[in-house]
Amino acid sequence: MIKKNRWGFRLVLLTVLLCAVSIYAALNYPFVTESSRFLFSCGSILSIMVIVTGHLSYKRVHNCKVYLLGYLQGFTLFSFFASFLAADLFNAPLPPHNFYGALIILSYINLLITIPVKSLLKYSMVRSITLLLFTIELILVDICYLSPHATDWIGFINFIGMSDYFFWIGPVLSLVIILLCSALLKNEFHIGGLIASLSIVFAVIWVYGLDNGVPLKMQQLFMVVAAVVLLTGIMFHWVSKIEHRVVIDPLLQIYNREYCSKIISEQAPMELSPPLSIAMVDIDHFKHVNDSYGHQAGDAVLYTVAQAVHADAVAHGGIVCRYGGEELAVFFPGKRVKETAAIMNTCRTTVEKILTDAGKKKIAVTVSVGVAERTESAQPVTLVMHAADKALYKAKKGGRNQVKTGSVRLS
Repeated sequence: MIKKNRWGFRLVLLTVLLCAVSIYAALNYPFVTESSRFLFSCGSILSIMVIVTGHLSYKRVHNCKVYLLGYLQGFTLFSFFASFLAADLFNAPLPPHNFYGALIILSYINLLITIPVKSLLKYSMVRSITLLLFTIELILVDICYLSPHATDWIGFINFIGMSDYFFWIGPVLSLVIILLCSALLKNEFHIGGLIASLSIVFAVIWVYGLDNGVPLKMQQLFMVVAAVVLLTGIMFHWVSKIEHRVVIDPLLQIYNREYCSKIISEQAPMELSPPLSIAMVDIDHFKHVNDSYGHQAGDAVLYTVAQAVHADAVAHGGIVCRYGGEELAVFFPGKRVKETAAIMNTCRTTVEKILTDAGKKKIAVTVSVGVAERTESAQPVTLVMHAADKALYKAKKGGRNQVKTGSVRLS
């Protein structure tokens, strides 16, 4: 079965663990939060890495959310650390009262903006959206930094304890973000988990409050944690997206020929010991579909058939791969040939009833299927494939739209 695109639950667990370890370390080892220059330096470097990684990610994973999050949240984090570092190294004055509160609120806004943005957009649009939002954020940060009274309205972050109404704004915002990520970002390769994880970190920062507009040592530590989580999440996204591309056919959204070859050569992580049945599926008169309706219609038919076969096969423990052209290979570990033939006959009748939209017309196709079984470990999988292919040829010669079985013979 194809692995579902991970939401990012492991990243959320990692973030919770990282937060717990950070709190424990800060409470039991004071030097962790007392080395301010080290924290600010690490945070600044990590923030720059976030911006660079987010920028470089687009050419590799083509995700607007990652690109946007890298620039917006990377810049917000950098503004936080750079202001402290400038004061520490160059004796520059600290920003106006509540500047850091504005950055925390801006971080929440960044997450809320990123969630509804479509992941796949034209590159020109991605750049335009990012440039516009980044410019707005840059102006807002500059105003908050340069104007003493621009952040007076954010004074509510200086709340006193859990009894204060404003204490709950941050946690509630984080809960809303987590729920939105769970509902809207289920198949985004860790992006949902990444945004949810950042909201958890910002909730922790929020509940600690500000000391007269200046973040406590614990908050400074957690802003570093936020940078670590963001950078780690982007890398998680990269790896999972690349893994997906390596084994999944981009058109049919089933396993590709390369993964099929790994199964045949017994390199894939799946059980191939007897009994193992293999079905070869071929769309009848597919060349006629391409010639009559065009290649786009042909692609639509291919996708429809592949998804129909995939749905029926997976329900019975099957693994569907694109073998080549309009031909599919379906592997059934633990299934005998008779049972597999019955399953594939159900697939055949399902496909027969489906109509694929092709502009103003609807296309109906049928499939022919050949099935063979590996009954002994001495039989190579390639030999079983060959037997299934011969059975498919018999189904084609016998009038198509039928299932035929074949036997494996050791030469």
